[in-house]
Amino acid sequence: MKQSFTHPAPGQLSAKGLFVILLFLVFAVEVFSQVCPCGNGRYTQSIFGRVSLGANVQYTQNASPNFDGSVEHETMDIWGPAGDNCTKRPLIIWVHGGGFAQMDKTAPDVVAMCDTFARRGFVVASIDYRDDYWGPWGPVNDFSMNPTPYDNKEFTRADYRAMQDAKCAVRFFKANAAQYGIDTNFIFMGGTSAGAWTSLMVAYLDKASEKPAEAYAQSLVAGMYARPDLGSVEGNGGWSNYSSKIKGIISCWGAIPDTAFIDGPNDPAAIIFHEYGDPVVNYYYGPPFQGQYPNFNSYWGTHYIDMQMQNVGTVHKTFPINGSQHALYPYRALVTAEVSYFLDSIICSSVMTGVDEMSSGEVSIYPNPCSDLLTIALADAGQRDIILFSSLGAEVGRWAAEGDMISIAVGSLPRGIYLLVIGDGDKALSKKIILQ
Repeated sequence: MKQSFTHPAPGQLSAKGLFVILLFLVFAVEVFSQVCPCGNGRYTQSIFGRVSLGANVQYTQNASPNFDGSVEHETMDIWGPAGDNCTKRPLIIWVHGGGFAQMDKTAPDVVAMCDTFARRGFVVASIDYRDDYWGPWGPVNDFSMNPTPYDNKEFTRADYRAMQDAKCAVRFFKANAAQYGIDTNFIFMGGTSAGAWTSLMVAYLDKASEKPAEAYAQSLVAGMYARPDLGSVEGNGGWSNYSSKIKGIISCWGAIPDTAFIDGPNDPAAIIFHEYGDPVVNYYYGPPFQGQYPNFNSYWGTHYIDMQMQNVGTVHKTFPINGSQHALYPYRALVTAEVSYFLDSIICSSVMTGVDEMSSGEVSIYPNPCSDLLTIALADAGQRDIILFSSLGAEVGRWAAEGDMISIAVGSLPRGIYLLVIGDGDKALSKKIILQ
């Protein structure tokens, strides 16, 4: 039997059903406090100002890559959307490029992306990390001379150290989420060039068995300094009680030592950009700088990363570009637009249920996202108590319904995110509903 409602029905909820829903809402209120309302341009348009949440914030310290026994203190700059009253927002950690040998958190391209996405409702951070590797003229801290590593282990070791620091940055934000107004369910990382390599490593190198051989203890560098074991994939930079797991990455012309790090559909999502003719990072497979300098291993570029993600079912979107540049600015409009919609789709389509006592097989709710008529199909007929809540927790609809199919007109409600709670005797189910 099918029932249709165009406005909240006045029927009384059953005592047991009301108790279940009230108990459920103890969890639902907490769940809704975690994610900012979707819609109205948030995440896809510039609707806020930008405000600093901290400059030169130290998030870790670790052994210097110069093999001299010193310690480096790594810092970050943090911004957020000005005038935003949401308290738990998604975070993007941006990682600068520079071949693991130059530039820092003030690199113009990552600062520009921080500005753009802070204005779209994200908390953003630009991080420093341990760059540098040993070359024929000592530590390579700029490219005024040829960026030639001492041997073919140095570049991978630099990538590994950057990954350890970036993973620590994730843990730092999880430990300090309340201070910066962050929803730890939606932490993303992105970067260009070496920043993209680092983001790929943070997302997919997550097992001790995947540690590259180059990251173990090596021979002396130029007969001067020993190269110690670099430690676990998580590093020892602090905040070890927190996970470094992230929701997704943004890779702009990155590569990875081994595509086997990408395991399957539960891995972080990825949006990837790369020019076919990139002169610095091979789109297919090869050494950095197209083999122009010695002592670089070959790495797997976007072509094979995309292929592996397709094979194992990792959520991703890839944009091969007909070009031969290695810079963000020619493609900044494309990257900004596509990243905005990609992250918006992840954030706004995630099911945010704190408790799910009723089997999802017992209920089908469609279409979702919805624009007008929402249909609830049930495995069997019976009395159900239904309440619809706004993203701020306000009740906007309440129905006492019978039958195995119920239709609710929602076209008059404001566009955005809602929580539908269905009580069935002593069971309940909640479902996030998007009106668009």
